[in-house]
Amino acid sequence: MQSDEGKHFVITNYNLRYAAKLADTKRYDTKRLCQDSLIKLLSAQNEMNMVYSIYHRMIV
Repeated sequence: MQSDEGKHFVITNYNLRYAAKLADTKRYDTKRLCQDSLIKLLSAQNEMNMVYSIYHRMIV
């Protein structure tokens, strides 16, 4: 049986952000804009957090 000693494990988390209608976003308040747009946690120990944004078509 092999030991896990010395090995590093990374948890990968994915989040997908969908686009919203422009007419809807014009009515959003600051709280709602942050809820839909803000990436709160980019990195943490032993985690890789990836966010794909439909708005910009990029992975952060």
